[in-house]
Amino acid sequence: MNARIGATFGLVLIFLAALTFAQGVWMRLNDAPKSGAFGEAVVGTGDKIYLARTSKATSSPEFFIYTAATRRWRELGTGGLPAGAFRSGTALAWDDADTIYALVGGRQKNDTNRKDFFAYSISQNRWESLQDTPDPQGAGDALGWDSDDRVLYALIGSSSRGSGFAKYNPSSDTWDTLPLNPSWDCTDDGASMAVVGRKIFAIKGECSETQPNGDFAVFLIDAQQWQDLADVPDPEGIGDGGSLVWPRGLSSSFDPDFLYALGGNTVLEKPENLFMRYDIALDQWERLPDSPCPVGFYVGARLAVVDDAIHLWQGSPKSAKWVCGGDALLRFETQ
Repeated sequence: MNARIGATFGLVLIFLAALTFAQGVWMRLNDAPKSGAFGEAVVGTGDKIYLARTSKATSSPEFFIYTAATRRWRELGTGGLPAGAFRSGTALAWDDADTIYALVGGRQKNDTNRKDFFAYSISQNRWESLQDTPDPQGAGDALGWDSDDRVLYALIGSSSRGSGFAKYNPSSDTWDTLPLNPSWDCTDDGASMAVVGRKIFAIKGECSETQPNGDFAVFLIDAQQWQDLADVPDPEGIGDGGSLVWPRGLSSSFDPDFLYALGGNTVLEKPENLFMRYDIALDQWERLPDSPCPVGFYVGARLAVVDDAIHLWQGSPKSAKWVCGGDALLRFETQ
């Protein structure tokens, strides 16, 4: 290599390093009390993370809280929940106040008509049952809070039992059925949702176990219409652990014109670390630094917006195949 080529190569390496640094860095925090389980999800509430999980359909549900200020975890009550409460497709949403809502999912073969819907009171540390969902739940569940109208939007179902789209009004404890994206035949593993003003962005998920899929769309609330958007650029497809968040309320380092996403594991159930962001105005995706801890195998959101940063709970199996042990908690910061 001559001097000129060497110098040019060195400048390119410096540029690439600076670009990666500018996009952000991952930091590992205190591990969660548990690794992944067949029913699981996390949600952020400003300065805290809530983690719901259940190992099996016959197991007692578990519920944990992580406080960002102290970086400590502790277990919360699950009174009001049945055994095996959280299953594949569990989805959580916070109402910006005192309540966390939960779709509890359902096993692919055994839960063909599971419609349970719950709310957790943060101040009372208590769960209560709400009106059943209009469609059977499954691996394609997703849930999002509309802070303007103070209602919830939900994707409900799976490829094996069909999927629906609905709105829940907490003031009347009622559901209204809405049209699912007409270009989608279902939702499944990795289905995710983020409400941004008068728009609901949604990832379809892994409806095929062999064909990679990155379908992405937006529901225009005022027009009551869907529009397909640029596919999520994951060559192996969205899978278990696929997640989508909007960094509302964070500092200027997280531009509110972007969404952030995890691809989840590959369509062949292999661990994956892909982390991306979506430019709402340009309808474009770009890759960010990969997570050091791969996500997958279990369905459920892994991203939470907390303490002025995006956090990731690995939520994967506790085995050597899944680097970091399955229970890692990570923080992503832009630089």
